[in-house]
Amino acid sequence: MIEVNVAKKIKINLNDYDYEKDIQNRLMMAHFSSFEIEVLEEILFNPTKIPLKRFLNNLDTDLETIQPTLKKLEDMGLLSIQNDTLIIDKEMRKYYEFQISKFDADFNPDMEFLQGLLRKVPIHVLPAWYSIPRTSNNILASIIEKYLITPQVYQRYLLELKDKDPIFSKIISDVLESENYKVKASDICQKYELDKVQFEEYMLLLEFSFACCLCYEKEKDQWIEVVTLFHEWKEYLNFLQQSNCLASNKDIKPSYGENFIFVEQMASILQQLKEKPLSAKQFTNISLNLVTQLLTKLSLIRFIDEQEGLYTYNDNAEEWLSMSLEHKALHLYRHPLNHLITYKGAPEIYTERNQREAEKSILRALHGNWICFDQFLKGVTVSIGDHAGIQLTSIGKHWGYRVPNYSPDEIDFIRSSIFEGLFEAGMVEISSQEGKDFFRVTSFGRTLFEL
Repeated sequence: MIEVNVAKKIKINLNDYDYEKDIQNRLMMAHFSSFEIEVLEEILFNPTKIPLKRFLNNLDTDLETIQPTLKKLEDMGLLSIQNDTLIIDKEMRKYYEFQISKFDADFNPDMEFLQGLLRKVPIHVLPAWYSIPRTSNNILASIIEKYLITPQVYQRYLLELKDKDPIFSKIISDVLESENYKVKASDICQKYELDKVQFEEYMLLLEFSFACCLCYEKEKDQWIEVVTLFHEWKEYLNFLQQSNCLASNKDIKPSYGENFIFVEQMASILQQLKEKPLSAKQFTNISLNLVTQLLTKLSLIRFIDEQEGLYTYNDNAEEWLSMSLEHKALHLYRHPLNHLITYKGAPEIYTERNQREAEKSILRALHGNWICFDQFLKGVTVSIGDHAGIQLTSIGKHWGYRVPNYSPDEIDFIRSSIFEGLFEAGMVEISSQEGKDFFRVTSFGRTLFEL
């Protein structure tokens, strides 16, 4: 038996159940023809005792044609023939009722399948394998909570898995790097010089480790073994691909200039006010579209005063004016009196925690290219409001990493956090083209968010 120290937290020992018989059955199934699957399905859909004549009639075949298949299934322990009657073994029937689903065109190796997989192992063994409390009254729920609950938790677990046996970890990498996350079993065997028994042992370890799963795909009249990911993780990776922050192919220019334009114009206003009081319309070299926002922010942090439409300089700004652009931006970003003024939605959404979560959404966009906000939003999964972020949850029998469905107010809050908060701090540049909003993370923003 191949011995693999799968992970520090997981101690899978295949000797804890009859894995050799399991492998023997898997090896037989690996060579099933379409006709043999049809025979197996007919057996599973009938009572445990079936008159042979009726069975042949149901399949519209004769004994000579079906004899090799019945012999194969008899050798596998599924049936015996007594007095012209098929006698089906109840325990083996349960085993194949679970396995037959793998030959369905719509089969997905999901959490329901994982639960069935675990039933092959004595229940008292599972807590030792997965380091979960023996008092747990729901083994699957405990496993999900510990290893699979969020993409981040599962990714950390996979990294730990891949740090072990070389072939074990390379199979995981091969599947993750393959097209559609599928690799033929024959290719893996050839690449790593594995015989069929060794391959099936690795697959059992990979399945019980929730890393990869063995499925079957039809090629002509034969079924071939294919290694893939568990369905919920595969769906999540597909979601990431489909919502990828692709760079816009448009020729986009910043609406207000580059990098620290907002704090530069704040400083320009302050320098002009040091000379004399001015009204909003009297400032020079200031973007007209930003004047109101600039004056509002300067008032909020008490760098200027206003009376009857005239703005005057406040000495509170003196130290700030002596700072570098980067420190000016960080001072504004962190100032306790500064807040978003473009967000007009439900006030309960506007919390410091939610704002930091909204800002973290740009971690997917640190490549520095222009991104359409509408496209970017499709892949945002941060925890805002009542949303707990992405977690593996079930709706009925269907599991999945559920993506938050943000309300209009929550979307506006994310937009304001980026297009106001991060723009003012020099962490993003913003633009508008053909009625759509675009942004890109600046080098300053990348420096801060890559920490």
